[in-house]
Amino acid sequence: MNDVTINVLGYRENGDWIAHALEMDLVGVGDSFEEAIEALNEFIEAQVSFALYKKDPSLIFHDAPIRLFDLFSKVREIELRRLVAQRHVKDSMQEFRAGGVPVPQDIEEGDFAVACSL
Repeated sequence: MNDVTINVLGYRENGDWIAHALEMDLVGVGDSFEEAIEALNEFIEAQVSFALYKKDPSLIFHDAPIRLFDLFSKVREIELRRLVAQRHVKDSMQEFRAGGVPVPQDIEEGDFAVACSL
């Protein structure tokens, strides 16, 4: 079976972590980023199962709004530049995570602040 990568933009909103699957426009919510990813995985499995049941692959993918893709791209680019430059993020930013990698300091709480792939 071929693997499919789903890009996930994660962020904190009203004290909860949100994990948003951009290609499917599905959202998982949790007390931690890991919990939000777990919830999102369940929704993804349900969506794929439903599409298989209906024998309609068009039910799987529905893009999130383009602004979320743009933000995902921006956060990923900033973090990659930081990693290449070998800069370190302050410990105070550990609440923002990108697949286990700290996210740049210039993204403030409440903004979309996490980019990773499932």
